[in-house]
Amino acid sequence: MEPRRSGHATLVDLLDRILDKGIVIHADLMISVAGIPLIGVNLRAAVAGMETMLKYGMMTEWDEKTRSHMSREHAVQQIRLFQHETVIFKTLGAVWYASGIYSAWRYGHIYVTEKRLVICQRTECAPVFETGLNQIVAAEFSHRQMNSKTEMPRLNLVLKDDRVVMIRSPHMDLLRDALDQQAELHGYCLIDAASARDDDTETCPQCGRLAPAQTLLGDGCPRCGWMRKGYAWEKPLESILEPLTR
Repeated sequence: MEPRRSGHATLVDLLDRILDKGIVIHADLMISVAGIPLIGVNLRAAVAGMETMLKYGMMTEWDEKTRSHMSREHAVQQIRLFQHETVIFKTLGAVWYASGIYSAWRYGHIYVTEKRLVICQRTECAPVFETGLNQIVAAEFSHRQMNSKTEMPRLNLVLKDDRVVMIRSPHMDLLRDALDQQAELHGYCLIDAASARDDDTETCPQCGRLAPAQTLLGDGCPRCGWMRKGYAWEKPLESILEPLTR
């Protein structure tokens, strides 16, 4: 590219030069009022078509910076997985965080793996919430009335240490399906808020927690591990089949 000057060039010639070859502008502008200089501008710019930019390598530095930035952003958004651990399900969502006088929803990505439930914020690799799937003993789906027109579905997870974790997501059904796939392997059950008052939900005679009657009669309590020995129950069957009252 060699600099050329022409005092008879028209606007059409200028546009043709920009699209075909490109122009490099080196200009010093000075703005003055009443002969007193106020603002000075040193302008260095290159204007050309994309084909010319790529041909002469003028976009190389910009391309390297863009690729480097995207690589760092992609690396930050990836959670750290254990050996032989893969992500089964991923979606956007939020977890309720409360510490002292501060409480708020923390938004990020929800990950379900074979071993864990992890929630990470978009700009941080450190998880906001993390628990093993084998630590979840029960879950309850409910709908919170946000205003007169909107209902926000919410998932309440009950952990073995008696903590209750509240999660919400626009894809609650898909999140529930992903957790259901692991329920049989890790021994916890999902209980709908509406079915918590049905006759098929009973109280465990040992820990006093709610659980489906079929689960109590079959596999035992998913929370405390209470179950029958052989064909004899540890406690009378009538104590399980009593009508549920609240």
